[in-house]
Amino acid sequence: MISKALHFVAAALAVLAGAWLAETLLPGAGVLLAVSFPVIARSGIDLQEMANPPAGKGVSEAVPWMFYDTETYTDNVTTTLNFFRTTKTGIGASNMRLAGQLPAPEYFEVYFVGLDVLAPPAAAAATPVEWNDVWQILFGSGAAGTGGPTWNFIMSGKEYGPFPLSTLHGTGGLHGSGGGVAAGPLGGLHQTNSVPDGGFCVAGAIMIPPTVGFVINVVWPVAVNISANRDLRINMLGTLHRRVL
Repeated sequence: MISKALHFVAAALAVLAGAWLAETLLPGAGVLLAVSFPVIARSGIDLQEMANPPAGKGVSEAVPWMFYDTETYTDNVTTTLNFFRTTKTGIGASNMRLAGQLPAPEYFEVYFVGLDVLAPPAAAAATPVEWNDVWQILFGSGAAGTGGPTWNFIMSGKEYGPFPLSTLHGTGGLHGSGGGVAAGPLGGLHQTNSVPDGGFCVAGAIMIPPTVGFVINVVWPVAVNISANRDLRINMLGTLHRRVL
């Protein structure tokens, strides 16, 4: 028991040290940029219990997880999208097994909510249209008096939000460099939705229980004029609690 407690303390200190280092080197970057994990010597019994947790009352498996769902923004048409409400045919679009809920006995402890705009790299042009597409999806048409798009999380009729859509950051993207002549086309360009810091942090304050309906709703005050229809993917990062095998 004492050995397990010491291991837990060592692991916690390692994570905190990594988070402190990331915040020191990259202020405001968040814990996700801390590439750190504990290296701990464990007994044979500990290893067996970690690989095969003992089944019993109150015992569950907890693993880092991300649920994601994709919807399409239709140019000059869409004003509302509902994520996680329906199942998708392809695993690339969503990893939800049920429409709008988790199967029993799973629980999901939400820590971050993010958004990826699945637009290809910008084509060579003096004014890349892909940049404009991402900007309008995140901030709206830019017309005075209309405001920007918002999102909120709804579970069993209870709302968390609305919040500005721009608070949902991307999971990452292609990074590179490019250039061009003055007043001429630019090359080697790519656009990402802010830095991959996890997105909007709810710090585990939202727990999704099994068989309870939930949805993430995104609303634009007016439809935006973009160059093509774009797929948007919302990601929820957190801890999945599920039964022991």
